Amino acid sequence: MANEKNLKPIKLTHEEAVKNGKKGGVASAKSRKRKKGFQKALNEMLNHTFVEKDGTELTGYEKIALSLFETATNVENKQSVNAIRLIFELTGEARTDEKIKHEQLMNQLKEAEIQLTETRTKVLKDSVWE
Repeated sequence: MANEKNLKPIKLTHEEAVKNGKKGGVASAKSRKRKKGFQKALNEMLNHTFVEKDGTELTGYEKIALSLFETATNVENKQSVNAIRLIFELTGEARTDEKIKHEQLMNQLKEAEIQLTETRTKVLKDSVWE
């Protein structure tokens, strides 16, 4: 917790606070506009069709996927492991913590069902012989 003695009080008039708030709002709007323009440009490039040297046509998405796959399959590339992980994440093949926990719970449930079945079978056998 901060030492109360070290804190300096903010002495702003209402007009100064309004002025500073307006500056923040203008800067925020400028930043949002810049990000929106960047996103629009990227989306256009991803959907654009490019013609390769051999005449093959690929979209931006396909070029990225091809590049990612080439990086993943090049064992000499230090980034191949990261590319492989990214491919698995993007395709839904990655084993996340949630998937691992789900698998463990399902295995525990199956084990409990087996034990329950064995117990029922034993109880039925015992009750029949009595």
